[in-house]
Amino acid sequence: MTDNQDIHWVDEDGRTQLYIAARDGREGTVAELLSIGADINQGRNNGMTPIFAAAGMGHEAIVALLLSHGADVNQAANDDTTPIYLASQEGHEDTVTFLHSHGANVNKANDDGCTPIYVAAWRGHENIVTLLLSYGANVNETNNHGATPIFAAAQQGHEGVV
Repeated sequence: MTDNQDIHWVDEDGRTQLYIAARDGREGTVAELLSIGADINQGRNNGMTPIFAAAGMGHEAIVALLLSHGADVNQAANDDTTPIYLASQEGHEDTVTFLHSHGANVNKANDDGCTPIYVAAWRGHENIVTLLLSYGANVNETNNHGATPIFAAAQQGHEGVV
């Protein structure tokens, strides 16, 4: 990066260079962009910022870097999804652990009423469900359709979660 104006580039979906670097796991590029003033809170059109991209892809080191530069561990996107929700959805155990250790709310529901444990159960991520339970996740919380995480797991055929 030699031209600081490059950090202000945004594609049609609202993705910045920082968002793309975080998503792609390019830790050096993320560090460089942050050092020249990239906006850590500039989100895509759906409200997801670089920490969402890193968490959803399981890039724990980038999540750590973003948090050290002021990213909000509990930031909610337009649909109230959080970084720990995405990490849980994708089965990234180390990232879920890291986010929780930095204060992520394991019971924050998105606008459909689905929590991190709900999406982990629905996806069949037994290890994430166990981890979230150990962090105090509410397994009896229902989403906006009245379904619990156990119901979601059963509906998807994930017997190990049930």
